[in-house]
Amino acid sequence: MENQRRISKICTLQPHQHMKLNALANLILMILFVICLSIKHWFSYGKSDFSLREIYMGGENKSWRVYGDFKNMCNQKNLNKYPDLREDCLQITNFELAGIMYICLTVFALLLQGYCIVSSASIGWNTGMGLFQFDFPHILTPIAFAFSMIVWIMLISVAFLNDFGTGPGMWLANLATSLEFGVAVHYVIFKGYMDGKYSYPLVS
Repeated sequence: MENQRRISKICTLQPHQHMKLNALANLILMILFVICLSIKHWFSYGKSDFSLREIYMGGENKSWRVYGDFKNMCNQKNLNKYPDLREDCLQITNFELAGIMYICLTVFALLLQGYCIVSSASIGWNTGMGLFQFDFPHILTPIAFAFSMIVWIMLISVAFLNDFGTGPGMWLANLATSLEFGVAVHYVIFKGYMDGKYSYPLVS
């Protein structure tokens, strides 16, 4: 009884209010991932900075250039003339593929997150939208974001080299991905209360 009273003091919100907070948390995380996709500096490799789709060029004309501009130099003539260029071209191809795959997989995860927002809001405000009562998208969403990051790291294949450095885009994406699991656990716990799987401590 004493433990239940202590829990009651902490749990001042009812389950349906937690569902509203869950919807808000999902919305905030969705915004964070949109910001991640728009951030230029994702990582550094060697003396260059990279985004998901571009390379930062230093020198006099400092600017971001898409990977395609560099792939045009990877023709057979240049490869024969500059032997070291072959490895650079392969790495740029990997970077470009990694960025495309991350964007595509993250967009899919964001669609799942959109479902989670509507689902939690529907439960929290008791709108009775039966189409948004499924629980599995809430579990699948953080897995989808984590899978996107794993695929990206595997494709760039330089994450464990000494001259690889993480940028703000990657840091924010990792943080948001970690928070996704917390939001999913929060949903599962308080959805269980609403489904009557176990009793919720009432606030006295």
